Amino acid sequence: MEILNEAMSPIANWMRGHLGAISLMMVATLLVVYGSNLNGLVRNAIGGFHLIIRVVIFVALCAFGYGLITVYTVPWVAQAIGMLPNLWLPPVVVVIFIALGVVAERKRV
Repeated sequence: MEILNEAMSPIANWMRGHLGAISLMMVATLLVVYGSNLNGLVRNAIGGFHLIIRVVIFVALCAFGYGLITVYTVPWVAQAIGMLPNLWLPPVVVVIFIALGVVAERKRV
């Protein structure tokens, strides 16, 4: 077990220096995969509104809504994965990215 821990430590230490970017990639991938679902919900909810109001709502959703989601969730995700011990950080990050890839592949339409 000590050999495995020694092997994972340099990788985990490198990852810890890039947790912000890693977390941003995770959150951005989720927003790309599920953003169309959210847009569809909003589109259905505001379908009867005037064109200008619909455009303003979509600009607010896309520019500010997704931006706020990103700004507020990235630090939380970075903190959550940063709590993992060095032995588990690299494999968990890899598994998360594989899971995101599987979700993205299954979601494609």
